[in-house]
Amino acid sequence: MARPKKSMTERRNSQVIFRCTDKEYLKLLERAEQANKSVNSYARQASLSSTVRIIQDRKLDFEARQKLRILNTNINQIAHSLNATGQHVPDELNSAIALFNQFWDEVLPSGS
Repeated sequence: MARPKKSMTERRNSQVIFRCTDKEYLKLLERAEQANKSVNSYARQASLSSTVRIIQDRKLDFEARQKLRILNTNINQIAHSLNATGQHVPDELNSAIALFNQFWDEVLPSGS
């Protein structure tokens, strides 16, 4: 007697193929055997039940970099103007410049 056909929603018709080293495969095989599952079944279950850490791309597009450069230029012009006239540069402005430079160094690679 043949087994009943699965409904369309139960059929697995998409494939995911990945490569691994012999060492990784042996580890996967060992874990699958411990779970009393096939390698495919174990890999499917593991991939669907685990959490993956998503790393956000910190690259900025050209327009955003241009706006940041303009802002940096404006801040530096204000500081230069205050220094040239002998006026005290407010601590807030120095803090803003330091924060901006830190951001610039962290987010934008040199030469960008």
